[in-house]
Amino acid sequence: MTMIEIVNIKGTNRRNLFNCLKNSVKVAFVDEPSTVKASTLILPGVSHFGHYIDFLDAHGWREFLLNTDRKIIGICSGYHALCSGSEESTRHKGIGLLQGQARLIKADLSCANGKVPHVGIRHLPKCNSIEQGKGYFVHSYGVLADGIENESQVITIAKNQYAVSQINKNIIGLQYHPELSGEYGKHLLLELISR
Repeated sequence: MTMIEIVNIKGTNRRNLFNCLKNSVKVAFVDEPSTVKASTLILPGVSHFGHYIDFLDAHGWREFLLNTDRKIIGICSGYHALCSGSEESTRHKGIGLLQGQARLIKADLSCANGKVPHVGIRHLPKCNSIEQGKGYFVHSYGVLADGIENESQVITIAKNQYAVSQINKNIIGLQYHPELSGEYGKHLLLELISR
């Protein structure tokens, strides 16, 4: 059975991810980079960017992530941590393995999907590595699609185009929550893990 590990960052969606995957793959939490055994590592979501980066830096994860050839999947704030930074905490620097910076979504109530936080299920277009489907979102910061050259899924939020996924070789970022996206999300996670 395939093994994956979830970085054990308190206050994140780590338990939801564990419950989503536990019947399909061997899944465990990992606290320190020196104890990583799995070939796939998940950076969970739902956290303040500054706290997230503080945790990664305090536990030696930045150096590990920059130098590993393991598959890394960042979800929500885990995706933002893999980018260059976030307006949520400009004094913290992201890991820089994916392109762009998370920016505060500016609400525009004159259009559909213009509320902030951006919450709900949205249609996701197909890209080379990810099938189309429906993903669950809950976020106030996003990575604008302009200038993103990595493979990505792009949707419109408040009249702007956002890269809600990015793939750069073994590094994958997902803005939406596959663990809360029903069978599509679970299948997507298992597909990304198995590649």
